[in-house]
Amino acid sequence: LRSNRGDMDYYIILWRRCQEGKCKKFGFFASETPPPQSKCKFRCFSWTFARGYGMIGSANLKEVITMKRIIALLLAALLMVSCALADVALRGYDAKSGYVYVTLGQCPQDADGGVEPIVWRVLSVEDGRAYLLSEYVLEARPIHSDYQEYANKPTNKKKPGFNGDFTQTEMSRYLCGDFAQNCFTDDERAMLTPDDTFGLFFLASDADLKNKAYGFTSNESRKAWGTPYALANGLFKYGSQRGGHSPYWTRSQSSSDARHARCIKSKGELGRINVITLDEGMRPACYLSLSASEISGGTGTLDDPYTFTLIPPTVMED
Repeated sequence: LRSNRGDMDYYIILWRRCQEGKCKKFGFFASETPPPQSKCKFRCFSWTFARGYGMIGSANLKEVITMKRIIALLLAALLMVSCALADVALRGYDAKSGYVYVTLGQCPQDADGGVEPIVWRVLSVEDGRAYLLSEYVLEARPIHSDYQEYANKPTNKKKPGFNGDFTQTEMSRYLCGDFAQNCFTDDERAMLTPDDTFGLFFLASDADLKNKAYGFTSNESRKAWGTPYALANGLFKYGSQRGGHSPYWTRSQSSSDARHARCIKSKGELGRINVITLDEGMRPACYLSLSASEISGGTGTLDDPYTFTLIPPTVMED
């Protein structure tokens, strides 16, 4: 038997034995007065200790036991949730189930400039990375302010250009510069896999937006809606009779007019417009590294997207 400094679990065991009638002399748990001295083998129990911990009275001790059981159940439930999240694997678009949604980064989205998490839809998962496309049109921004520089070839003697190379555009510099730095933490950027050509952030191509495997099976499926912030800061919006959506850029140069880039039009179809257009929308894309990130919350729906935490890189021993 333990001394007066014994733990509560021990005294709960004694109390249970008394309640079961296994020790008739040890019935003072239900009493508010000190127990009589006896030769009970459980005599080492301190009534003073019990009273100090609120264990005097069978009702009080029952509450203690009930609370311990509740805590145990809660811990078991948390363990089950943790295991379930560990077993979750991201997937791309599925014709029956639709998209999985995630959040990563944050940017101004409210009309007054309030910052909100950026919601992304998962287009595909392959080669250890998930291809993400912003669910909403986040800003109004031209691809490049000089359409001649955008259109002309580098060999043009009068005014050399870059012939539609998206990596040379102001849009690309913004996405991989201010957008990446201001809207994402160091950990969030570390969870991304840079594209070999375009870097951390870029725009979807016109081919991407025609890819049925990505869920773009119709004009309607290509429509996207601007955030209140984007609309309040110049983003064009089609009328309600057409759905109230907004046009947005692709990174692809038009083959019929080198000054233009491909974009989404009023019915959700692909068209083109001059790259200097100010009220066309920006809908970013990126790659999430599956080896550098793990799901930390959410259910993957649009209303409750998955959230992520960084998996620290493994420290290699020499």
